[in-house]
Amino acid sequence: MAFQLMNGALDYVRLEPVSYEPPARPPAQLSDSQATASAQALFAFLLSEYGRHILAGQQQNPYRRDFDAINYVRNVTGKEPALVSFDLIDYSPSREAHGVVHYQTPEDWIAWAGRDGIVSLMWHWNAPTDLIEDPSQDCYWWYGFYTRCTTFDVAAALADTSSERYRLLLRDIDVIAAQLQKFQQADIPVLWRPLHEAAGGWFWWGAKGPEPFKQLWRLLYERLVHHHGLHNLIWVYTHEPGAAEWYPGDAYVDIVGRDVYADDPDALMRSDWNELQTLFGERKLVALTETGTLPDVEVITDYGIWWSWFSIWTDPFLRDVDPDRLTRVYHSERVLTRDELPDWRSYVLHTTTVQPAGELALAVYPNPGAGRLHVEVRLPAAAPVVVEVFNLLGQR
Repeated sequence: MAFQLMNGALDYVRLEPVSYEPPARPPAQLSDSQATASAQALFAFLLSEYGRHILAGQQQNPYRRDFDAINYVRNVTGKEPALVSFDLIDYSPSREAHGVVHYQTPEDWIAWAGRDGIVSLMWHWNAPTDLIEDPSQDCYWWYGFYTRCTTFDVAAALADTSSERYRLLLRDIDVIAAQLQKFQQADIPVLWRPLHEAAGGWFWWGAKGPEPFKQLWRLLYERLVHHHGLHNLIWVYTHEPGAAEWYPGDAYVDIVGRDVYADDPDALMRSDWNELQTLFGERKLVALTETGTLPDVEVITDYGIWWSWFSIWTDPFLRDVDPDRLTRVYHSERVLTRDELPDWRSYVLHTTTVQPAGELALAVYPNPGAGRLHVEVRLPAAAPVVVEVFNLLGQR
C-alpha cells in the first residue's frame, strides 16, 4: 500500500475489517399456488441455504457425445454437481423436422436426478418457422434460435391469436410441455429457465423489445401451468444489465438469474450482484445461472456475494477453468455438492397468509354464470389479494 501526500503530513492510517451482510431471504412463496410438494420442498431448501451455501451447478451439453460435463467434473474434483442444467433445444419442432438426433433425453436426465439431484432445464427455442438457411451468413436450421437466423416476428404472431404463427407458438409450447410432464410424473421439480437473455436481443424471443417478450413469457406460463397442469416448475427469469423493464412480474417469476461471461477469471461479478440485489433483493432468490468463468467462492462470499447456485457453461468454458480452482471450489465449506445435499424433499415451505382485520366483502356476478364474470372484493384496509376462480367440477 502506497500513499502520496500533497502539501500535508500523515499522522497515522487505521485499517479496519469490513464485513458484508448476507442477502435478505425472500418470502416463502412460489408463483404457482398449486405447486407440487416436491417443488415447494426444493424451494424451501434453496431459501434455507441462501446466504449460507452456494450450490455447485453445471451445464450439460445436449448434443455432444464426446464430452460429458458431469463426468469431467467428477474426474477432476472427485465430486459431482448438486445441480445440473439440461437443454430442451432439440425438442423444438423446427429442429425435429430436420431429423435431429437426440443424444440425451429427459429419461436420461431423470435417471441422473434420482431422488436428490437438482434439475434445471432451459430451452434454446428454435423459431417455430421462417428459418434462414444461408451459409454465407453462417445460418443453418440448427441456429434457428438466433435472431440473425430467422425472420419469425414474435410481436406479429402474438398480436393475431387467429394467425398460423400464433398457432405454431402454442404447438411448440405443447411439445415442450410433453417433455416437462415426464419430470412431473417422476416427481422431479424443475428449475425452469426459459426465454433466457431476452434483453440481449440475440435470441428471437427478445428481438422485438420488452412488451412482446413479457407477453410471450406470460403466455408460456399460463399455457404450461394452467392449461397443461404443470405444477413442478420453479420459474427462473434471466436478467440482463440495465433491463428492468423486461421483467415479467413477480406473479410469473420465482428466482432471478444472471448469465455472466467475464474475460477476467478472477472477476467478482460484483456489479451484477449489486444490480440484482437493488432490483430484486428481499423479493427473489438470485442465482448465477450461467457463467463462463468460476468465481473464487471464498473471495466473493467475503464480499457478501452469495449466489443461490452457479452453473458453469459446458465445453470449452468448463475445461478452461483451472482444475485446481475447480477442485478448490468443489471442496469449499461454502459450496454444496451432491454428496453434501440433505434430504431436501423433507423441507416444508412455510408460507404466510395476511388476514385482513375485519370482514372481507366478496361479490361475484352473474352467479351462476358462464363466460365473463365480475369479481368485486372490498377490504377494510389495503392487503395483498389472490383471487382464484373454480368451476363446479373444481377446475381452476
